[in-house]
This record gives sequence, structure tokens and C-alpha cells, in this order.
Amino acid sequence: MELEKRKKDSPASLRLTGEENYDTHVRDFNEYIHTNDLSLNSESIRSFIELKKTEKNRFGKKNSPATLRKIKSSLLQSVKKTFPANSDELAFLEFVFQKIKISKPAERTRPLTKEQVEQIFANCNREYKLLLKFLLVSCVRVSEFCNIRKEDVSPSSNRGLSLVHIREGKGNKERFIEVPSILIKEIQNQIPSEEYLFEYIKTYTDVSKNHTAPYYREKVNRLINDIAEDTFGEDIHLHPHIFRKTGGQI
Repeated sequence: MELEKRKKDSPASLRLTGEENYDTHVRDFNEYIHTNDLSLNSESIRSFIELKKTEKNRFGKKNSPATLRKIKSSLLQSVKKTFPANSDELAFLEFVFQKIKISKPAERTRPLTKEQVEQIFANCNREYKLLLKFLLVSCVRVSEFCNIRKEDVSPSSNRGLSLVHIREGKGNKERFIEVPSILIKEIQNQIPSEEYLFEYIKTYTDVSKNHTAPYYREKVNRLINDIAEDTFGEDIHLHPHIFRKTGGQI
């Protein structure tokens, strides 16, 4: 009787998280279960992700592991909003998500060629292109990149260059690097930001809640892999460190 009541009271679909990057996949899942007359449960979640593993993208290739991990993460965030905290249903579904494995893509270790860099730039919007240019030119680590504030940039004694103060480098060591002033001006003029040199617009279903936020490691990783997938249509993992290695050679 208790089990029947629990099934009857179970929600018919996942709740939106309010973050558009997640909700695109949440809506896709809800449409999937409604179209196929399925219940919201562990089996429908598993079958949806299995479907996405075999589904073809616009390049005619299977969805990459990076895309599949994004889908899995989106559904998990929605599940946490849909079911009450500390409920048996939530605990069980969180366990199910742990058991859903996504294979890791092959990781590229060689620097990018000049032609590949140009391909990537051609496939970026203006803001992402500036971000990747900065990573290439500065050769900074992602952790350092994410912590650069607007106040950390100042004129250099060398003409045409600007100084960037890296306050939180490897081993908590400070240092200064030089970056072309023309690139810094482009960034300052075209990247909407409040405190950090680079910020992105965090979007919500309620657009009035949209606001800028600083980048973080996972965001940069995801961004680079999304761009790589759109550019090459291949199942290759591009780590941000590749831009650090590439910048020293081109």
C-alpha cells in the first residue's frame, strides 16, 4: 500500500532548475518520457541517457562523453530540485546516477597546429575567441586565469604591452606577465564584467535573474571541449593546458 501511494504521488516530470544550460536537457528528458508514455523513475532516466549515447549529433557522429556528462549532470541537478531533500526517492536516484558510467574521451596531448587554432577561432563567438586568445598569449594556468581581477592589469614600461599581476600562481607564488595592450583593450571593451577580467553571463529561465559571474575551472574545461566538438566534430578531449603548451610554440 505504501509503495502504491508513493508511485501515485511521484511527480510526472522533472522540475526546471532555473539555469538554462541545465534546463535544455531537462526539457528534452521531459518530452522523452511524455512522448513515450513513461514514468519518472530510474529506468526512464537510464534509458534516456542510453538513447543519448547512440544518438547522432549534427556532424553525424555520436554525442561525445563531454556532452553526455553535461546531460547527466543536468538531470541530476533537476532531480535534486524535484524530490524532497533526505527522501528515499532522492537517495535512490542519486545512487542510480553514481552507477551510470560515461566513458572518458581520448585526451589530446600534442600542441595544436596553427591551422587548428585558426579553425577554433573561426568557430567561436567574439567573447570566447578573446578568452582563448588570452590563454594562448599569456600561457597562464586555468586556476590563474580564473583569479585575474580587472585591478590586476596595469600599463607596462614596454611599449604596446600591459602587465598582468598573477596573485595566485602555482605554489601561491606571485608573478607578473606581459600581454599585448591591444588584446587587453579588446577584452575590457567587449567582455561584460564587474570584478574579474573575464566573466560570463549566467543565464536563468527567468531572464531578470541573469547576471555576470567569474569563470571557474570546470566552466573553462566545458567551454573548450564544447568548442572543440563544434569545430572538429570529433570525440577528442581538449584540456585547457593544451593552450598553454600551444602558446609557447606558435
